[in-house]
Amino acid sequence: MVSVDLGTFVTRILLSDTYVLESVQPQDLILLTDAFDQSGIATLFQAGALKLFYGGFTIGQTGQVRADMNFHDNNKRLPLCSYSFSDIRPADQENRYVTAYKILNKNLQDAIAVNRIIIPHDFKADVFGGFYGDIRGNSSVLEAAVRHDLKTRGIKPKELKLSIEETDPEDFRVENDLVYTYGVAEQMAHRVIERAILAAADVNMRFVQMKTCDAVSGITEKDLPVLQAKLGAAASLLQTSEDERRLVRVQKLAGLQEPVFGQSKVDAEKLLKIRESDDCRAFRDWLANTDSLSAKEVKDRVRGLNARIRHTINSTPGKTVRLLISVGLSYLPHTAGIVGVGASVVDSFIVERLAPRDAVVAFLSDLYPSVFK
Repeated sequence: MVSVDLGTFVTRILLSDTYVLESVQPQDLILLTDAFDQSGIATLFQAGALKLFYGGFTIGQTGQVRADMNFHDNNKRLPLCSYSFSDIRPADQENRYVTAYKILNKNLQDAIAVNRIIIPHDFKADVFGGFYGDIRGNSSVLEAAVRHDLKTRGIKPKELKLSIEETDPEDFRVENDLVYTYGVAEQMAHRVIERAILAAADVNMRFVQMKTCDAVSGITEKDLPVLQAKLGAAASLLQTSEDERRLVRVQKLAGLQEPVFGQSKVDAEKLLKIRESDDCRAFRDWLANTDSLSAKEVKDRVRGLNARIRHTINSTPGKTVRLLISVGLSYLPHTAGIVGVGASVVDSFIVERLAPRDAVVAFLSDLYPSVFK
């Protein structure tokens, strides 16, 4: 079954000023209308909360398959640990986009037309320029990526011998000691280096996307070795996608049900109101500091007794109950002038001092679940 990650989409709308949806499949928007309806997606576009980056490409390693693909410029098959790269695009990409676009209503078509980011003519040249620059002149990027890949396989490399030679224009041979020093098969050594080089390509791709979209892309943990080798200490200054990971952790600890594609409906207007609310801003600030909190501390904040008391007292039903108790006590025989006043004073003290409104609890208990119909 074809689907979209609805939970991640909603999270990024909440945590971002503007979320740029990168799509190589025009059906992505059609699938999202199942949860939002076309009017809901149009509302997100019109509010500036969503933009569309469509029609990009991926970089593929084609050195061993280009002979079979009958490349017109260079179809020589390369040996293992030699690499060549090409941009890979879906067949009939623009025609598929036009076909899917026609299915949408006029309001959504207009919203997309205004909020679709057009890929500039120099996009490909910028991507490959940065990528080849790393391969030709920054061996530390490749070494960092190879080290990371080996560590995921349980190999802790102390020293690596890697050298890159450009044997023909844009054909690269990587001399290495993976087979002899670490005992990996030659085919495996080829794949490890290939993944490392493609990781560098992916990082350069995203930098150019950031420039094109005037936005900051999420950086995952697997990207950090390449980034740190490429940028040094400046890598730590980039915004990461860690807030998404933190929110997933809090959602699980709080026992919140996540939206499920095909089952959940999302209220776009309510989602936009929530992301601009003080509670959502306070929640973002708190979320950024949750790495230092244990699971118990997070649970105590969002699910513990104090949180439940605060939420109950400060929610609308809670306020109604308080009012009924105060009014009811004031009408008890022989206590009218005393208990009624006493209950009101205690009520104010609890609300204002002992149980102040908790924005984090309010966001998780009231606001976040309320966007799902």
